[in-house]
Amino acid sequence: MHLIETAAFVLSILFLHALLGKLGAFRAFFMPKVHAIALRELTAIHRRADLVAKFGPHDDAYKFTVTLGKIMAARPLWRWIFGNIALEAVLIYALLSMVFGNIAPNPWLAGGAALYYAITHFLLIHGFSIVRPEIEEEIRHSEMARRERLDRLAKERFERKGK
Repeated sequence: MHLIETAAFVLSILFLHALLGKLGAFRAFFMPKVHAIALRELTAIHRRADLVAKFGPHDDAYKFTVTLGKIMAARPLWRWIFGNIALEAVLIYALLSMVFGNIAPNPWLAGGAALYYAITHFLLIHGFSIVRPEIEEEIRHSEMARRERLDRLAKERFERKGK
């Protein structure tokens, strides 16, 4: 396998991972309460204080009660976002086509895809690095709540077996 085809394969996996993350955040559109992390992804509002100012208070699990209209109004550049999703899907298709031999290896395609990936992820990492402590706190809280729930369920099962 040529170096360009190897790079195309790796890039297609990276783009697929990014695309699945974006599509996963879109699940929040159909939930009555949206977690702060998904809301950040959907609205590009990074600070929790700004989320509270825009959407009102959150519950103990850092979930906001929002409507689809509020989420859509919070980010006016939806055409740009859907365009990025479409572009990533086309890049995945083109890169995998190059890997499987449907199109000739093209260093410009691989290089352009790598540059696009680097720029978009630099912007994402920079944006989320500002609020990293808040995100870590939210993840830690979610994990603690999940562990407590699992411990409670295990204890209930043990008590039912003992009777």
